[in-house]
Amino acid sequence: MKKKSPCVDGLRAGDAWEFSLPVKNLPAGSCVELDLSLVSEEASPRYYIFEYLDGGEWKTMPSDLRREDGVDFSFKCFGYVTTPSYQYTTALQTVRLENAIDDGEVKIRARVAADIDCLGRRLDPAAEKCCTRIEWGDNVGAYMHVLGNATPRDTTNVLCIGNSFTYVQGASWMLKEMAWTQGHYLNLKAALKGGQTYGQHLELSTTDDAIRIGGYDVVFLQNQSQTHAWYAQDPKGKDQIRKDAVTLVSRVRGWSPDARVVLESTWSYPGVEFGGFGSLKNFDKLLEKGSKALCKATDAEMSPIGRAYALSRELYPDIPLYAADDKHQSVYGAYLKACVNYLLIFGEPFGEGVSDCNLEAGTAAKLRSVASKIIKTK
Repeated sequence: MKKKSPCVDGLRAGDAWEFSLPVKNLPAGSCVELDLSLVSEEASPRYYIFEYLDGGEWKTMPSDLRREDGVDFSFKCFGYVTTPSYQYTTALQTVRLENAIDDGEVKIRARVAADIDCLGRRLDPAAEKCCTRIEWGDNVGAYMHVLGNATPRDTTNVLCIGNSFTYVQGASWMLKEMAWTQGHYLNLKAALKGGQTYGQHLELSTTDDAIRIGGYDVVFLQNQSQTHAWYAQDPKGKDQIRKDAVTLVSRVRGWSPDARVVLESTWSYPGVEFGGFGSLKNFDKLLEKGSKALCKATDAEMSPIGRAYALSRELYPDIPLYAADDKHQSVYGAYLKACVNYLLIFGEPFGEGVSDCNLEAGTAAKLRSVASKIIKTK
């Protein structure tokens, strides 16, 4: 187990992870977001259903449910916590309360929906030590936020496939919150695991399951942080990178033929001796070149997140985009990534009331201005 990682053994049908948020004067019709990262062992429960307490009754969002093995569920887990094949489950849920809450709490839970384990077997009553944990540390294990009571004017189905360059500081969650405050609902799914390349994602059950949901409008693909630069350096010797990109994009389009597929061209960083590329400038150049080549090979779009990082470093060197390791994103870097991807999805400028995602208002505005210089909108 990771240090300080909340965990529980022996979950069974009806047991739940329950989250509460103190509120005052929350009006009827308010929406609340709960985002969660879980890791399970093979003999831990597979199926969970999101429920929220509303007017004294536990309710679900029926439109968000899936059905498998005769079970209605919101999300599922895939075991293997103790081996290199471990897999995170990232689940994002928006609920709308029919009833007002005054001086009370919003309660949302992820309840075990059936006595079926992560390998599809009947849960063993004797297997009390099979652990399920909230993934903590660099990952944002759980996040709960009141979105307000607006009704979005449209819905966009989005899938994020990536690694720590997506999940550290919750960039995908910021993207969903940002879109909501601009009048858009993102029905967002995510398949995220640290350090993964496209080729490794092809072997993950979580990624395959997320792709097979299908019907996505936009799919973001995040490769391991140095991979596109490696490909730019040696396209012939690193042709497996291109092959993996083609295969993954093809798999996505097999289930979502009308989706816009977007390859993320991410940021250079000073850590690990500039990723092994000598300087930020050279690292940026190779990332951009490799990303463009892979986009051409897959007929995909490119999200120029690295370009936005470079411009932010130039214009606002006082904004710390990196975490302590000088590699991963800080909360500011995550917000900048979310800004770029928001503008790419909708092609419209930011309007009034856009979420700062708990950043200082002035700093968030600067980061949005950087993204707006990189992504030209109507």
